[in-house]
Amino acid sequence: MTHKHMKRISAPKSWPILRKQRTWITRPKPGRSFDLSIALVNVLKDILGIVRNAKEARYILLHQGVFVNGRRVYDRRKPVGFMDVVSIPIEKKMFRISLSQRGKLIAVPVTEKEASLRIVSIKNKVRVKDKIQIACFDGTNVLVDKNMYALGDGLVLDQTNSIQKHLPLQVGASIMVISGKQLGRVGMITTIAENNIYFTDAENNEHSTTKNTIFVVGEKNPEVTLK
Repeated sequence: MTHKHMKRISAPKSWPILRKQRTWITRPKPGRSFDLSIALVNVLKDILGIVRNAKEARYILLHQGVFVNGRRVYDRRKPVGFMDVVSIPIEKKMFRISLSQRGKLIAVPVTEKEASLRIVSIKNKVRVKDKIQIACFDGTNVLVDKNMYALGDGLVLDQTNSIQKHLPLQVGASIMVISGKQLGRVGMITTIAENNIYFTDAENNEHSTTKNTIFVVGEKNPEVTLK
């Protein structure tokens, strides 16, 4: 059984919260990476700052409407994580959840056109009858006819989870580091040596990391706004 709350002091370092001001914080439901997601109520309160407490968050969810990736959400504990798009129609505001240079979850304002898209990373593939089922890092499953996608590749999905673009994990690809010492860095892959990835950032500084810490965000440049 998952507890509905947890101590703030034990929350992941990626959560942009005040840890000593209060004792407890809402724990997100299972379904997403715990380090890269946070409960919707905490997005509204701690990241966006549009509500002061859980009571105000519940009112907005029930009476005004909050959408995550194009779907209305009523559950304040829904996990909202990296690359998700949060839309508040009554405020005419849309945000993409991303990572700061310090590795904190942040909300980046996006346009209506960009809000209809999100990028996912391929974590697993299985054959289902005559199709291939792709399991993505955010829990999304996509059925495709041909086995033309590799583990670690990125996919640009629309709000119906239809593939709009394939972003191969290859030299020249734009990436963001989502864990490890380089957390939050954005750069371009220069070399792939087995499990090691070498990349340069916007200042042309060279860095290295491993495949399981990166997230492909574009072919040459990021397909979406990250900062």
